[in-house]
Amino acid sequence: MEGGTKKVFTVQVEDGKPRKDGRPAVGPVFRSALSKDGFPPLEPDMKTSWDVFRVAAGKYPDNRMLGWRPVKDGVIGPYIWKSYREVYEEVLQVGSALQQLGVKPGSRIGIYGSNCPQWIVAMQVKARLGGRLRLLISGGAPLSNEIEEFLRVTSCAYFIQGYGLTETLGPSTVCYPDDMSLVGTVGVAATYTELRLEEVPEMGYNPLGTPSRGEICVRGNFFTGYYKNPELTNEVMADGWFHTGDIGEMNSDGILKVIDRKKNIFKLSQGEYVAVEYLEKVYVFPPTVEDVWVYGDSFRSMLVAVVNPHEENTMKWAESNGCKGSFAEICKSEGLKEHILKELQSVAAKNKLRGFEYVKGVILDPIPFDLERDLVTATMKKKRNNMLKYYKPEIEKVYQKLEEQRVAAKSKTDTQKDNNND
Repeated sequence: MEGGTKKVFTVQVEDGKPRKDGRPAVGPVFRSALSKDGFPPLEPDMKTSWDVFRVAAGKYPDNRMLGWRPVKDGVIGPYIWKSYREVYEEVLQVGSALQQLGVKPGSRIGIYGSNCPQWIVAMQVKARLGGRLRLLISGGAPLSNEIEEFLRVTSCAYFIQGYGLTETLGPSTVCYPDDMSLVGTVGVAATYTELRLEEVPEMGYNPLGTPSRGEICVRGNFFTGYYKNPELTNEVMADGWFHTGDIGEMNSDGILKVIDRKKNIFKLSQGEYVAVEYLEKVYVFPPTVEDVWVYGDSFRSMLVAVVNPHEENTMKWAESNGCKGSFAEICKSEGLKEHILKELQSVAAKNKLRGFEYVKGVILDPIPFDLERDLVTATMKKKRNNMLKYYKPEIEKVYQKLEEQRVAAKSKTDTQKDNNND
């Protein structure tokens, strides 16, 4: 708020449209307030990322561009910086060397560089960040209000979220550092982007409802298509809009939250749809759960889960319950499985999940889902198909046990009915 006036970040440029002739309903189209009269003209000499870098090096040759902190005897030293001019000259030298090696213009090449330990920063408190941090930006996945506020406090810096994909060439939305009304959101449309939500009826998301929810669609700044994959390109592109596959919630001011993922849904045998990413966010709350992958398919009526137990809390549970052994050995315990299953069902009840969303069986894996087994991406997103291949034998055993329990329970019920009739 400034002078009692509400800040305006976006403008609505098109109204929403109801479902018609087989086309899903769509919400209103929002654009950045900076583009209310149309997208600003691009700089004529900046058409590629190289142009942006070249022009920046010409205008600001002595500005800092790349910095790193040397580590000696475990002690992190002061920052050492390279200016735009220095980096620009190094890039020209690399280009010249590639030409000498016979690389032709237009060729596709890859350059490998080993990781530097100082690239990975463990953020705890301001002191560990050197005390000079001014701004943090998160864009890998939506964060809760609690985490964002915690990071703002502990880092003593502005903390904002943004949203974008490789296909959208970077951020499609961004927050403003000095506005608390955007906390817990991924912000508003970027300058060269238009946003709207599209109906997803099978998940119950309606962009014309209250709140407005649906698949996030982007128009304006994005890619031209997937390399040699026109089928996938046609799947995500329609009427000039790129369909992200993410589910968003948008208020009347065009402020966006990411709340779900469209592709990570499946139908159980009784016809109920399951939004699995939402369930995984719920089921990760118990203290003995570090991470969880929920699985189900259209041939079965029940969900099962693979759980990475939280090592410290699991060992505390083992000690209080008289279980001895290593963490890996404790994870094989039927007692721990029963305990974690009860915890999952308890948190499901607290969050008012529907009956078919309750996990009925668990598999415990003491090793976190990792890159080495190709179970997650570099940004720690689950590779669900790979996880299914890896855990399938154990999943089948759990389903077989659940079926045996179901048959035994039915047989017991039938026997009791017969006895009552006698």
